[in-house]
Amino acid sequence: MNTKSIAKWCDRLIVIGIFIMVFAVPLFFDIHLYSTFDLSKVGMMFFITLILLSLWLVKMVTLGDFRSIRTPFDFVVFAFLASNIASTLFSLSPTMSLFGCYKRYEGLLAITCYIVIYFLTVNFIKTKRQVLGILTSVLMVGTISGGYALVQHFGMDPLSWESFNPWRIISFFGNPVFYTVYALIALLIGIGLYLYIGKDEIERPKPPVVQRAKKKKTEKVRVQVSQSTTSPLYGNISRSVIACIAIFITYWGFALGNTRGCYLGLFVGGIMFFCLMGRKLLQMDKKKLIALGIGLFVLFFYYNIMVKESSVIARFAGLFAKGENISQLAPEEKATRLQMPIMGVNVVMPWRIFIWRSAIETIKDYPIFGTGPDTMGLVFPMYLKKIFPKDGKGPIEFEDRTHQDFLDHVVARGGIGAFIYIWGIVCFFLLIWKFYCHSTPAGRPIILSLGASILGYIIQNQVSFSVTPVSCTIAILAAITVRSGWIFQQPATSPTCLSNNPMIDRVLNTAFFSGRSFVPQQLNIKEEKPKNEGVLYIGYLLILCGLIGLCYLTGRMYTADKYYKMGTVFLGRDNNRAVEEYQKAIDSFPYEVRYRDEINRAYIEQARGAATDEERITWAWRAVDGASEILRRVPGYANGYFTLGIAYYLLSKTENDEFSQKAVYYYKKASERNPFSSDTYNNLGVIYTRQNKLDDALVVFKEAFRINQGHTAALDNVARIYITKNEPEKALETLNELQKIDPNYQAARIQNMIGYLCWQLGRFDEVVVRCKKALEVDPKDISALENLGTVYMKKGMYKDAAIEFQKVLEIEPNDPKAMRMLQAMSTRK
Repeated sequence: MNTKSIAKWCDRLIVIGIFIMVFAVPLFFDIHLYSTFDLSKVGMMFFITLILLSLWLVKMVTLGDFRSIRTPFDFVVFAFLASNIASTLFSLSPTMSLFGCYKRYEGLLAITCYIVIYFLTVNFIKTKRQVLGILTSVLMVGTISGGYALVQHFGMDPLSWESFNPWRIISFFGNPVFYTVYALIALLIGIGLYLYIGKDEIERPKPPVVQRAKKKKTEKVRVQVSQSTTSPLYGNISRSVIACIAIFITYWGFALGNTRGCYLGLFVGGIMFFCLMGRKLLQMDKKKLIALGIGLFVLFFYYNIMVKESSVIARFAGLFAKGENISQLAPEEKATRLQMPIMGVNVVMPWRIFIWRSAIETIKDYPIFGTGPDTMGLVFPMYLKKIFPKDGKGPIEFEDRTHQDFLDHVVARGGIGAFIYIWGIVCFFLLIWKFYCHSTPAGRPIILSLGASILGYIIQNQVSFSVTPVSCTIAILAAITVRSGWIFQQPATSPTCLSNNPMIDRVLNTAFFSGRSFVPQQLNIKEEKPKNEGVLYIGYLLILCGLIGLCYLTGRMYTADKYYKMGTVFLGRDNNRAVEEYQKAIDSFPYEVRYRDEINRAYIEQARGAATDEERITWAWRAVDGASEILRRVPGYANGYFTLGIAYYLLSKTENDEFSQKAVYYYKKASERNPFSSDTYNNLGVIYTRQNKLDDALVVFKEAFRINQGHTAALDNVARIYITKNEPEKALETLNELQKIDPNYQAARIQNMIGYLCWQLGRFDEVVVRCKKALEVDPKDISALENLGTVYMKKGMYKDAAIEFQKVLEIEPNDPKAMRMLQAMSTRK
């Protein structure tokens, strides 16, 4: 096979691979992974990108031509890559910034993949047919996802998901927000394609007619040409109907996602599209427009006006609620609400405000390079503590994103990243405007749909964040935008101008369009020189080795998560097997902190359940080693300190030995790194209680409950401290509060404790009530029977008391207290 044939096959395979990527990355998921919807898509993207890049390198080596087409976004793209490399080098955890944090995977590797995908697409998707094919594929993915959304909504999904809501569908994406942002993009692309259908044939200029006698022959030739260049969605009623149905299904699924940010993005993107289309819409087929408009209006009206569960209008209205409605909110929103009066109502969505304010505090300490890609979660609790009200209550959610795209960039990449983010957006929409101004009327729906879809994506991201399938599609669409502008421009277009001054225009063109403006870029064919076959084969071998090595690394990431999922299945049921599976996950991919966290958790569980002291000590030391390794890899990692605190506590033999002191030290370190871990404070309180530091214990137990209002064990411990300090009134008040929060929390024991406190306070009738409630929960509760019998004796009801103590002896025939009380009552008789 000669060099030209090899290059031609590479071109074909790369184009096929790009089309496969458009479908595979959004639609693929693997239920055998713990990170079902995240790592599966990232792995698929890595795998396809590596193969396509290898084919491109083969072509380059074969032809001896290592050039790439210059594009208007080159400067922005490479500046973005450089800022990510710098932020990774100066990251809080360079390893985490390289691979990405667990279930996000938006580290330097993924970002590099997006850039490679952009250049692959812009270099190999060259024709109008290919461009329209990619856009049609995006619409098809949106339609397939919408179809699966309907299957889920109507309860026909063969898979059962852990947290499923038929009115907030996850489709193939695992989260309603991630699904609806893809549907938003597909919907706007679909509208552009729908309006484009048939326009190309109308706009194509007719060939000149010299003589009337040759008119029929000329028209015949023209028809033949138009047939040979038919686009994927082009020219007839059946295709318009298919496109219309695809848009309806996509919107139907979008409506069932019920996401406010995506509706906002759709609204803003739609306004941009239809405003710029302007009068051109009036020149289009009115029947097509009416059919599309009526269908979308009916779906919107039904799901947003008629059906409350799917109404995004109701969700927007829920952003504002009067004080009396706050009880209906989720716990984290109730706990962290800010009473900010706006026109007589209270804002009840302030958790995002807390996140954004903590992000601003983070930026102050990392102003240049940021914390590094995907590392915000390492420091989020520390900076949240700075702005969180001192009397604020939890529970507090752990966050590794700010849910605001601009702030995410600034936190991760510093001021440099913020500048590049704004620069990139300005470049893109300037280019869209120029392409729009110089495109053919037929091409304008395509250009505007691309601009509108990416605008909608950017708007939505200001209240959320992106994930792999969406970011991958955006990289492809950015390249398609460049190609569409080149393909659909008018034949007699003059060079782009941004000002009337040539020098200023040259500077602006360089700054915003990398000096390329929108003139179509093609590579000049180099003069072919004789190739040394030995050198070629060495080049092919190096490419093959690189491909195998990188695919092997991707496979190790993938395999590790399978082992991790098996470990989570066995944890709590067979901890030895869980440890084995977690260790396999770590051996397969040692860079993931999450796996090490979980194996340490398994070590702790084994130590707590150990039958002998020797076993307990062995497992505790393994936890110490595991946590120390985490801290070596990620200095300052809060969970590492927390695990060391538990492990050293399990190693301690007395309340004040060396290990107890180390446990206190590491719990304090953990609370510094994560001030919102209620378990850290609760465990520290347990040690203080052992050391008889009751006042210190009371402080940390109260802190544990303050930051997590659902931490009933901490409140239980507060009551125990009050009992120990002989403060029955406070203990009783605490236990009553606990009962309100969770009536089922160790109900029999809590009722007995309340009964005991009532005895101390002389409330004997209430003791009877509490003991009976305890017996309703557990009729064989010896403590409740004995307490009840004792109260009856106190009240002179000896016969009833004897009955209760007899019940005790039926359960425990040798119970000394029951035998003693019965003997005392027989003496009275």
